[in-house]
Amino acid sequence: MPNSLQCPRCNGSVSITDSAAGKRVKCPHCEQTFLAPGIASDSNSQEDEDDWLTLNDSPAPASSSSTGPIPADSKAPGSPVTSVTKSKKDTLLSDDDDSFFSESSLPPVQIPNASTASHQGTAGDTSQSIGNSLGPDISAAEEELLSQFTDTSMPTSDAQPPVKKNALDAIRALGAVTTTLGSDSTTKPSAAPQAAPIEYQPEFRVTCKICGTLMYAKAVDSGKTTKCSDCHSEFTIPKAPKVRKEPEIDIANAATFSLGQNTSETKSTADPFKKSADALLAEASRQEEDTPSPRYEDTPNVLEWIKNQFGIFQDPGVIMHWVILSVVAAIPTALLLSIEQESLQWLMTVGMMIGGLILGAITVSCAFAILLSVANDNEQVEDWPSMDIFQWLDHLVLVLGAVGLVAVPMWSICYLTDSTGLLGVALVMFSIYLLLPFILLSMLDMGSVFTPFSPELARSVSKCQEEWGGFYFSSALLFGMLFLFIALASSIGGSLGIVASITLSIFTTFSYFGMMGRLAYTIGQSVNAPPKKNDADRSRPTDPQ
Repeated sequence: MPNSLQCPRCNGSVSITDSAAGKRVKCPHCEQTFLAPGIASDSNSQEDEDDWLTLNDSPAPASSSSTGPIPADSKAPGSPVTSVTKSKKDTLLSDDDDSFFSESSLPPVQIPNASTASHQGTAGDTSQSIGNSLGPDISAAEEELLSQFTDTSMPTSDAQPPVKKNALDAIRALGAVTTTLGSDSTTKPSAAPQAAPIEYQPEFRVTCKICGTLMYAKAVDSGKTTKCSDCHSEFTIPKAPKVRKEPEIDIANAATFSLGQNTSETKSTADPFKKSADALLAEASRQEEDTPSPRYEDTPNVLEWIKNQFGIFQDPGVIMHWVILSVVAAIPTALLLSIEQESLQWLMTVGMMIGGLILGAITVSCAFAILLSVANDNEQVEDWPSMDIFQWLDHLVLVLGAVGLVAVPMWSICYLTDSTGLLGVALVMFSIYLLLPFILLSMLDMGSVFTPFSPELARSVSKCQEEWGGFYFSSALLFGMLFLFIALASSIGGSLGIVASITLSIFTTFSYFGMMGRLAYTIGQSVNAPPKKNDADRSRPTDPQ
């Protein structure tokens, strides 16, 4: 059965098994190792100073039969004389608990022999005299009262093993007596935690400190000196390592987990991640505030685009010139379609051709005035063509020269390839749409009709890609809408469709030259703008002091 004792380190109650007697065990409280009392199974029958269980209860000290004080060096007759000298094995304490209770720090305690106590009953008077000499006098009544608590029925043993006069043995004997008395009592104490015995490996590996050769040594050879098999250097075999114990899991008593319904009590505090139905209904019924949708810079604004492309018609002068030219072109066309006589129709046709050229020149001159006004960022058009033909003839020559420079080469290519039909007309119109803005603006930049290329304008193609792309996109939509309207008007028939087509053509011409002026203005602002200053801080950031 397990025995209970106290740890010499922390004085905690520890229980050990019979197999751990005489071996080193680990205290479960302070995690320190100490030598368990008892005789190991493999030890000799000789006397062992660590065998606590062989120490019997020390009898109470008895007074001598002499009446006078007894000196410290005197011995009672008949008592065995214990040797004060100790062997080498007793003086050298190799363990931690022995070094803790060193003989040099504690004086030797002399425990009287049991034979001394046997003379206690026969020398009553002498004990009283010794008591009087060592302490105060005791009266007869007090002595009679004390005699009631004295148990003289316990026989004394004559044969007692010799007890070592050492404070360490006395403390161990006291602990063994306390343990024995506690185990014999009727009220058993609470079960103390059992100390785990320390097991060492019977064979382990040893590494040579000189050459690093691995060798095997036995636990019984710990502390001995051996030689390396390779370098033949001597080294001391260290202490055997402890045996690692694998944790054992009690499967039968292990906690099990299931997916059943949780029967635990509900929390007293509300879960912050859950909302009641009333809160959700109240939140849903609450009227949401109207927040304006965010506006991004890269999102196109249709109203701003319409204002930039057709903003020239905010000028009353532009609207007046558009209406006058539309009426002048629409009235002769309506009269030509209403006349049924062939002679008059032929005459009106020749007149319409001549009038169409004059009306086209006036329309182009007015559109060129719009281009110059928008390019100079003027709010209104001021330089309208007047009755003086030579005043606006140079502008007309620039436009006709740019159109001829683009259309004549493409028409020649179509004529040589026999593509003079509808395909040739489409190619000529596409070349005018693609090259007319660049050639006309180059002539205006260079100031000559014979210089259709401008280096500054060529650099703007790669520098102002967004402006050029926006211009071609807007002009493509404008010409596409004009083509669809003319196709729809021609399918309907009648003079009203032709008049509407002429009016929309003049509107498209004014808008197209206004777009070209806006392109020239944005290119001029980008090319003539001063270079941006590089205000980036290229110095390495330093840590604040």
